[in-house]
Amino acid sequence: MSKNYRESGIARVFDRNSAEREARRFLRKGLDSRIRHIIDALGPDRLKGSTVLDVGCGVGALHQSLILAGARRIVGVDASLNNITVAQELAAKLKYSDYVNHFVGDVVELEELLPCSDVVILDRVVCCCPSVVDLLKFVLAKCNCTLIITIPQVNLATVGFQLLFNASMWITRNEFRYVLHDPVTVTNRVLKDGFVANRVATSYPWEATVYRRC
Repeated sequence: MSKNYRESGIARVFDRNSAEREARRFLRKGLDSRIRHIIDALGPDRLKGSTVLDVGCGVGALHQSLILAGARRIVGVDASLNNITVAQELAAKLKYSDYVNHFVGDVVELEELLPCSDVVILDRVVCCCPSVVDLLKFVLAKCNCTLIITIPQVNLATVGFQLLFNASMWITRNEFRYVLHDPVTVTNRVLKDGFVANRVATSYPWEATVYRRC
């Protein structure tokens, strides 16, 4: 993923206004049902005292709930500086800054700075990554116990959305692209690394799966 892709493409899609809207929505309505199901599926035995790596953390809407559920340390990383800036502001507002470290950039390029963690979360981030192979290689190496992946289903509606969205990116000369990766290919790659899968939530078009290392 090029520097221009990150700083120009992603920054233009996930700008300051969109980050602030997401934070306001979270403060007003709380977590999406999809994420509540994921946290429930993890359970206190998985979260109590755990370390968490949240890849593509956005504005960090998950973080307060993870801390309340027992996580002792969270690292949030996102390719959008706008998202991370608002995530830091949200953490300060809700008084959990001491529990969270934030990084901006491509996780593969930040590999040496990011710790191995008990829980790794990829919520709605796979479709923002051109190379799912590189992304999965990174997260599988960083995940000690539990991996959560939320990925869009592939069907006529999501393919149509991909075509329209990417056409708008091309028209506006934005390098960012929405990518539909085959969920079966993603699952098989994770299972090959010694995980077992448990699908926990579907919130169209997103499908969330919790993987646990055997």
